Amino acid sequence: MSREEDVEVYVYNGVDEVPEDVIHVRVDPSVTVIPDSAFQYRLHLEQVDLPEGLIKIEERAFIDCKSLKRINIPSTLVEIGNSAFNHCHKLVDIVLPIKDWVSMHFSIVTL
Repeated sequence: MSREEDVEVYVYNGVDEVPEDVIHVRVDPSVTVIPDSAFQYRLHLEQVDLPEGLIKIEERAFIDCKSLKRINIPSTLVEIGNSAFNHCHKLVDIVLPIKDWVSMHFSIVTL
């Protein structure tokens, strides 16, 4: 973990289980796929920094991250799985790269 503005930043390596009390995650540049349910139910998670080189976010990767407010989408991302961000009610800051997004379809459902 590293520290940024008094908040510990957890560096996700694509293998280890993510702590339940994590608030800020930085995905390691070696990670190309975020697996199914990797961050599911991380109720305190507010921010995720995704690296260039990430290709896919699998189904339910961030489902029920009810405090998630901010995520960046790298230009290398080509697929977001179904329900990847379901029930992320506070997600309002999605940083998209300048890119042709015509072939990418995703929705954020806040039911």
